[in-house]
Order: sequence, then C-alpha cells, then structure tokens
Amino acid sequence: AKKEGVVLIKRKDGSLFEVLPITPKGSPLDVKGVDVGLDAAEIVGILREIRER
Repeated sequence: AKKEGVVLIKRKDGSLFEVLPITPKGSPLDVKGVDVGLDAAEIVGILREIRER
C-alpha cells in the first residue's frame, strides 16, 4: 500500500475492500513544549553552572 497507494482485497464471497496507508500529519520529533516558568537568562545560567562542574 505504501508504494501503490492502495491495496484491494477480494474475499471468496466477492466482497472487495480497499486498504489505504495513513500518512502522518507531522514529524515524530514534533513535541509540545513544557512551560517550566524560566526565562532565557535563567536557562543560560543553569547551563553555565552545569558546564563548570
């Protein structure tokens, strides 16, 4: 179904079914952000402190 776009399945009784691939709407790396209540300066300060260790 990925290459052709659709796969047809026919049963013995003559019923016909279509199977279609579902394409994801976004990247699996798209994640919602978390509000931690820190501004940019606080984050930079924390990172500098960690790097000094």
